Amino acid sequence: MTDSTVYPYKDVSINRFGGYDCQIEHPAFGWLPHTVEPDSALETAIKADTTITVTAYPVASAIAEQEQVIRSACAAAITAGVTSSALGAAHTYPLSDTDQANLNASVVASLIPDLASDWTTAVWCEDADGNWALTAHTASQIQTVGVAAKAWVVACQTQKQAMFTTLSACTTAEEVAAVVWSNPS
Repeated sequence: MTDSTVYPYKDVSINRFGGYDCQIEHPAFGWLPHTVEPDSALETAIKADTTITVTAYPVASAIAEQEQVIRSACAAAITAGVTSSALGAAHTYPLSDTDQANLNASVVASLIPDLASDWTTAVWCEDADGNWALTAHTASQIQTVGVAAKAWVVACQTQKQAMFTTLSACTTAEEVAAVVWSNPS
């Protein structure tokens, strides 16, 4: 159930869509972000510098929005790649969906019984100087990269889940806003 009531507002600015972004003061949740659509009664109230009547922004909506922000940040952290020293020096390996599929296929291929002793597989990676190359990896090297990649993905997913658990306990918009992504260390 939503409540419609009169709320004070502040920090009004015109957004790129011609509406207004502002904050409304909810008695239970404090100052919350709100968008006023162009050509609405709320826009008229803002132009007249009067109080506005809005439907309150529930914490559940704030949580859902923050979960989406965290999902996107987690996905970006994963696809940015992982660093491994499987080649002797640190290299970064990209982890887009295609990169992960190719890495998995290379790891699986490296596990085939009776593999030739000189077997290698080429994988894209970036050296410390920022140079990208399709670089040969031995079975042991590609397995080391695979382990590092899996550990990175699991660390990101574990952090995302922990943040979702924290969000589920939030009772105010301020608490929700304080739950922000930072890459696992």
